[in-house]
Amino acid sequence: MKMNRLNFLKNSSIAILALTTKKVHSEDNSIFNTSAKKKETITIIGGGLSGLYSAYILGKAGIKTTLIEGGERYGGRILSYREGSDFIGELGGEWITTDQKNMLGLVKELDLKAVAHNVQKEIVYSKENRPSELSQQTKQALKKIFGMYRGMSVKQKHGLDKIDIYNYLKYQDIANDDLNFIEMKYRMKYGESIRSVSANGFFSDFSNLEFHPKTVFRIDGGNDNIIEKLLSNLHDSEKILNDPVTEVDQRNGKVKVKTKSGKVIESDTCIVTVPPALVSKIKWTPDLPREKKLASVLIKNSRAAKLLVLTKGREFGEGEIHFMNAPLQKVYFSEINSKEINLLNGLSIGDASELFYEGKQSYLKELVAISMKRYSLEEIFEIEKVISKVWQSEPLINGAFTIFPSGSLDAKESLRSPFNRVFFAGEALADENGSMNSCIVSAIGAVNML
Repeated sequence: MKMNRLNFLKNSSIAILALTTKKVHSEDNSIFNTSAKKKETITIIGGGLSGLYSAYILGKAGIKTTLIEGGERYGGRILSYREGSDFIGELGGEWITTDQKNMLGLVKELDLKAVAHNVQKEIVYSKENRPSELSQQTKQALKKIFGMYRGMSVKQKHGLDKIDIYNYLKYQDIANDDLNFIEMKYRMKYGESIRSVSANGFFSDFSNLEFHPKTVFRIDGGNDNIIEKLLSNLHDSEKILNDPVTEVDQRNGKVKVKTKSGKVIESDTCIVTVPPALVSKIKWTPDLPREKKLASVLIKNSRAAKLLVLTKGREFGEGEIHFMNAPLQKVYFSEINSKEINLLNGLSIGDASELFYEGKQSYLKELVAISMKRYSLEEIFEIEKVISKVWQSEPLINGAFTIFPSGSLDAKESLRSPFNRVFFAGEALADENGSMNSCIVSAIGAVNML
């Protein structure tokens, strides 16, 4: 079964923004043929942002969907926390940048408001606990390397895919102090050491190496408002919660999806939006192609713990982000309260994030205090409460940021190509990974393949 390419997007407010993705519209100006589609049904596996947005735009075209979420809540890695009426913090996806037009467009379309985030200046500490920055020599060298990368052939990029970015830069004689700076800064982007990221993956992520943040926004009232708004607009979608998918059967011209509870949902097509590592855990009939199995293993999710710390007093300036070598490796204030109770955000990645599994307040406060004291940021700094989320502990989410390690150059394309009547989406499969915008762009790409 082939569908038209969702021309209805042209009549929605997000259509202009969708032009930034590939193949959003068909060649003509016709509206989606309602008589041809009225009996078509689509099952969507995964109730994160990609799954919800897929159901949303399909619903706008009048297509009936069934949305299946295996966990206890919708939203995936979007998770807001509220401390009474005083504070709203983000334990998951947080920032929206000015170039993420699809996400900003959706926020507007859903009558939500994007407000400026309290982040302006980045401070990276050297091993001597002093703020540092890249040397001019390394900045020029990196600019030259990026210029070379833009002109590389596919074969040359496969060569870069065989080595991690840390060792590649070391091979290019980047000074050790500058290597440490890049490691401290960009491990926060990937959620693991940059030794876990292929050189090709690193260069494809950054058209320009930029060490100052873009203007960033968040959703007023909490980023989970976008989840609630999408859910409230799924009028013709059947929703199944807390029931993981165990089998997908594509025989006999239909897609039959079976859940852990024994439910069987039959539809014409299916969109899978779960993290890559979970794709191969589903039983497939016919069997999942070998290249997709390999891709689901190669694409990784990082280990990351996100913390919200209620504090009295603050030692560093409003709008500053601090990168450190400590249990907490990134800290910044997101809410400054007139009552002098402030909300400090903390991020811990890789091995260090495993320290935050234990949820006792005394232990969490101690880890935060150790981190701040190491960089003399603890003065007039009283910790009231710590809230933590360790993302690798979520079995149906499997971690935080997507990582493409050495040898994974073809994995993304392999996994996002259709498998008979099944299509794939999710943050990991967008051209640019690691954001809420990635989820939306990937969903548009999958829907356009239907």
